[in-house]
Formats: sequence, C-alpha cells, structure tokens
Amino acid sequence: MTRYLVVYFSRSGKTAMVAGMIAKLLDADIEEVKCEESYSGPVGWLKGLFSLVGGKKSRLTSSHEQPGKTTVILGMPVWGSNVPPPMRAYIESVDLSSARVCAFCTFDGSGDKRLFRRLEQLVPNLSQHRLGLAKPSQQDTRFQNSLKKWVQQITQQSPPASD
Repeated sequence: MTRYLVVYFSRSGKTAMVAGMIAKLLDADIEEVKCEESYSGPVGWLKGLFSLVGGKKSRLTSSHEQPGKTTVILGMPVWGSNVPPPMRAYIESVDLSSARVCAFCTFDGSGDKRLFRRLEQLVPNLSQHRLGLAKPSQQDTRFQNSLKKWVQQITQQSPPASD
C-alpha cells in the first residue's frame, strides 16, 4: 500500500488550502514547512522577494521525517518563477531519493513551468505528476475537478494528462 506525505510551504494560505484538500483526498499525512522568518502580509512578500533575489537560506523551525512514505507531494507558491527559500531548505534537509516525488504549485500570475524546471534540479527523481494552479479557490468547480483528476492520476500512477 502506498503511503503518502504532503509537505507544503504557504505564505498566504492558498497553498495550505490546496495541500489540505490533497491530503484529504489521499488520506495522507501532511506537514507544513515552517521557518524562522515570517513571510506573511505585504512586508513578508518583500522579505520573500529579497530572500529569493539575495539567495538567503531559510532556517527551518519544523523537523520532517518521512519513514515508510513511498510518495511525497511537495506544495509551494511560485516566487519569481522559483522555489521559495523555505521549500528549498526542506528539500536540502531530507533524503527524497527513495521516494516518488510529485509536486504542485500555486500562483497568481505565471511561472509554474519555470518553477518545475528549477525543482527538477533540486529533486532529480521528480515525477511528471506536476500541477500548477492559478488562483485556486475552493468555490471553483473547475479547480476542484482538476485537483481530483490529478490526485487520481497519482493513485493510479498513470502518466499525467497533457495540457
């Protein structure tokens, strides 16, 4: 039986909402990546931008283990078409080499394809099960359907549908 772990970082709450929905659909464990720096609100947005541009490393205040998990799903917002520093710190602090790794990201504008290319450099075994979600909302039926379809593909281990 496949055991799932959803690991996410969320600045505004959108990624947390999606991570929670995925965990519920998969009956998965869920863990939030937390760091010393607060990135909430407009000031947090600026701090995040400076951290990303300046290459500042995040110091995690959360600890993470995935014993027995065969599929790890990474969730994050898109920051300047890149992986947010807290998620990068998580990836660098754990061994994902023996897990099947899927990923999703949330964004308001664009940048998901570039984020996934950069994520491939950090996680060489990243599967093709990737999902970019523009402005996700629990009230949006189209969003809910695409999320359910993606989760079903992960459970069936089928190749992702092409866009």
